[in-house]
Amino acid sequence: MEILEILEESKYYKVIISPSFQKIKKELKGKIYVQIINIMNFFQIKEIEQLKIFIYDNEQDFKNVTKYPYNLGPLAGAYNRYAVYVYVDLKRISIEELHNSIIHEVTHKIYNYNILGKTNEPKLVWLDEGLA
Repeated sequence: MEILEILEESKYYKVIISPSFQKIKKELKGKIYVQIINIMNFFQIKEIEQLKIFIYDNEQDFKNVTKYPYNLGPLAGAYNRYAVYVYVDLKRISIEELHNSIIHEVTHKIYNYNILGKTNEPKLVWLDEGLA
């Protein structure tokens, strides 16, 4: 597993990336913060525990960390109570699509762990996906 590095950190999140993503640092910085604030405002949340967002360029590292059992396409995302995880093949996916995937997974995490409280109760999958 390769060593990851911190791209950006704020009160609300920390983005940790594979070193090969050096070339897209500028495009990612700042955009995530604005979207997290928008999500918090939508759900009327004033505070959240700092989100950790891991962005991988190595499919196997992503699968090892997330225990993702399926074959991956060029973009995949997952979340749990501790973090958001995104795998991307930047040769096949644009930075905008990567950003959208990150925010999609962040919305799931905020909704499931800050709004629902993440119980084992069944959830409305269509609502969860619609919000994300």
